[in-house]
Amino acid sequence: MRPLRPTPAAGRDARERREAARTAIAGAAPWALLALGSDTARTPGEAVDTWHARVGTSPTSSGALRPAADGHDLLFGGAQRMSAATGLIGGQTGVTSVCMVDVQSSTGMLWAYGAQGYYDGKRAIAYRPGSGELLAGNGESVLADRANVRGPVGIGMRVLGTRHNRAAAAGAELAVYDRGAKATPTATVDNDTTGTYDAAQACTIGAYSNGTEPLTGRFRAIGLVASALTDDEIRRLSLLLEAACG
Repeated sequence: MRPLRPTPAAGRDARERREAARTAIAGAAPWALLALGSDTARTPGEAVDTWHARVGTSPTSSGALRPAADGHDLLFGGAQRMSAATGLIGGQTGVTSVCMVDVQSSTGMLWAYGAQGYYDGKRAIAYRPGSGELLAGNGESVLADRANVRGPVGIGMRVLGTRHNRAAAAGAELAVYDRGAKATPTATVDNDTTGTYDAAQACTIGAYSNGTEPLTGRFRAIGLVASALTDDEIRRLSLLLEAACG
């Protein structure tokens, strides 16, 4: 028996579902930033100085810090980073991230709100602390008061998420998600971070603002919401982002 092959109609249906998801996703959450790789068409290998955002201010880069285009992906080679709007979550008590990314380095920053040393101020990070894990962190005024949680995530291109909630009690502030499923923590620092995120902090993608903790991998999408969403909301957004960018 000959193997089944997708019919032209099946391929058309898949494209239509993807386009419907892309159309729907901008209005699916109160995004502070939403950028899809498919909106930044470039010749393969061309340096990308502006990642065109569907919602919010488009992240930018320059010179050797620019990632390279490859289809719908932006390639970060361990020395690149992009800058989003300064103060993106300043004055807020929560932030949620949903990113479609293939992390190829054992460590590296998905995104950071604030400079290196996230405990030096009220900041937030999503970081790859080791192969197969993702870390969500809230910073405080001193290292001893920071909070973070680590959880296992899969490898390859996938939707990874984090939730940060400075208004929650210690131990409930932070969570990590893999394709919308909440990961069971492998390690935590349960200090109680309070108040709102500092205003006028840099927000960067692919490394801290000073270039430390760079990531090697491919970004296909990034979305940041300036509030702490529920588990169900993060699951829904993760599936929608995967449908739009998969």
